[in-house]
Amino acid sequence: MKKMNSFDQNRSSHILVGLLAITLVAGLAAPDGIAMASEDPATEAGSAATSQEAKSTEQQQIQGEVDKTTEIKTDEARGELVKETVAAVNMTRKALALLSEDEPKTDEAIAELEIAVGKLEIQIARDPNLAMVPVAVNALSRDVLAQVSTVEKVVDQAKDALDDGRIQEARRLLDGLASEYVVSTSLMPLATYPDAIRKAVPLIDEGKVEEAKMQIQTALNLLYIEDSIYPLPVLRVQEMVATAETLAEKPDRSDDESTQLIKLLKASREEIKLGMALGYYDKDAVKPIFKEIEKLEAKTDKGRETTENSFDKIKKLLSGLT
Repeated sequence: MKKMNSFDQNRSSHILVGLLAITLVAGLAAPDGIAMASEDPATEAGSAATSQEAKSTEQQQIQGEVDKTTEIKTDEARGELVKETVAAVNMTRKALALLSEDEPKTDEAIAELEIAVGKLEIQIARDPNLAMVPVAVNALSRDVLAQVSTVEKVVDQAKDALDDGRIQEARRLLDGLASEYVVSTSLMPLATYPDAIRKAVPLIDEGKVEEAKMQIQTALNLLYIEDSIYPLPVLRVQEMVATAETLAEKPDRSDDESTQLIKLLKASREEIKLGMALGYYDKDAVKPIFKEIEKLEAKTDKGRETTENSFDKIKKLLSGLT
């Protein structure tokens, strides 16, 4: 898992994500051989059919388990939310809305801010060392549907564009090259947020409503975004390996099951290559994984014999890539 930070007001990527979005909005052509699937888990139905058409049989077989894994990661993040701080942010936004009405409701806005400050002070009293508190969680899935060779070709084209000074062309080429599940957590800085909204109260009392609104917005802008990024190729390989291990452990598996096992190992290798082509990890990080997959393929080709230790090694190595 990789983490990235940005400010709440700059989260435009949740609206226009990936090369497909740019193609639709700006009329630009996506690179040949590449399709994008970009989904908010809450509204994912729109691109589900397209995604399934482009995915391999092995990918489709394990997609349900990958979805479960991403749901768990989102639920884990939401489990960190603190009820009082979430309420304080909602009250801050409500106060801003009250002041933005044609006839500003100043008394009600002050009441909301006072309650919000009180809730935050309780949190600080409970844990004076608490610095950043999660107040909201959003999740976004972005997937590139393309062969590894196509991704590598686009990366080379982007490098050539950069070398020639064609910065915007390179940006558009690279913008869609992502296959990841992103859990974005909004964090409140307890050291500064309460004081920021408290400063709005005297401005309201003095009738300086516009200044008060600006102060409240300044407080809301203090919310900080932390992105936890989970590469989808790695999540898919983890599920493929788990399925392959189950098949490998069957002493009486059929020829069809042995064929499926080989296909899963091959698909795992391709997924790992895709993640490497997309820059989620380098070649040195996955060399040991390829080595263990080759061992398993060699054993499976000879018959029912498998190497249980190889599966354990692969799972451990994969955990280091997320």
